[in-house]
Amino acid sequence: MFEPVLTFLERFGNVVGRFLLTIVYFVAVAPVAIVYRTVADVLLTKAAPASTYREWDSINETLEDARRQD
Repeated sequence: MFEPVLTFLERFGNVVGRFLLTIVYFVAVAPVAIVYRTVADVLLTKAAPASTYREWDSINETLEDARRQD
């Protein structure tokens, strides 16, 4: 008696599941992927700076300054 109903509900559940997953993909996953693809440099094709060296600013000139840890 319930066999045709269960068959219909199973097929209907499969269709609704695929539909909902498609909506989630286009609403949540695809925009993040598009933004990441436009912003990120995954293959490191941009030129690196000539040097990453920065001058060190000595804040703790005395032992008392070093203990303060500001």
